[in-house]
Amino acid sequence: MWSTNQESYFHPLLARRLWDALEDLASKTRFAYITHDIPFALSRRRAQFAIARSEATADLLPAASTLPADLVAQVFGAASFSVTASRLVFCEGKPNSYDVEILSAWHNCPRTAVVAAGGCSAVRECVAVFRTGLVTGGFEAVGYVDRDGLPDDTLNAVPYVKAHPVSEIEGFICLEPVFKGIAKYNGIEPSDAENRYHSFTTAAKAAFKDAALNKEILNRAKKARRDRACCSDESDQA
Repeated sequence: MWSTNQESYFHPLLARRLWDALEDLASKTRFAYITHDIPFALSRRRAQFAIARSEATADLLPAASTLPADLVAQVFGAASFSVTASRLVFCEGKPNSYDVEILSAWHNCPRTAVVAAGGCSAVRECVAVFRTGLVTGGFEAVGYVDRDGLPDDTLNAVPYVKAHPVSEIEGFICLEPVFKGIAKYNGIEPSDAENRYHSFTTAAKAAFKDAALNKEILNRAKKARRDRACCSDESDQA
């Protein structure tokens, strides 16, 4: 038996590929993984799950059973969704991030829970796992990711995971309808709000020139190249 703590700084795809290769090399060895990464756990072939609720005991689940809702809720940091929610909205960031705060206000519904999953890859994996029915059923799962300068064909490649119209969620305040809605809420006249928005966009666009503009172009090119390489790896694995 080979026991390992799977948590690492690997990209989720690389972690799966590494342990798949090691399992293939040691086909007669039993691997025991200690992990909080539910998508990774569900990616193991012929896996049987044991839930460690203390340092001394573990509950062995029947083979081919789904994971208990309370366990999934605890791991994803949203302990209430197993009881009240029928729709899960996965987003980037941490539980106290602006992503959760803004999306919870947008999806203001007692049957919807917003769950911070970390990075964009984690959002995609969480949505995929819940939609396959490998964990507790009865949920509709969708996800939001930051645009991060990536091309539209990449951002639209995964069903049920949509990109924000801005690079990061804080940028929502820069959208004209949101900007003017906040202005109205604060008692600013529509004509004044129009002038303020025009002044803001003019100043923002003027800042994107010379070194700042070249740096943004370079960053977007790097992201697009890296993402194409990652997608190619995923296609090879499929």
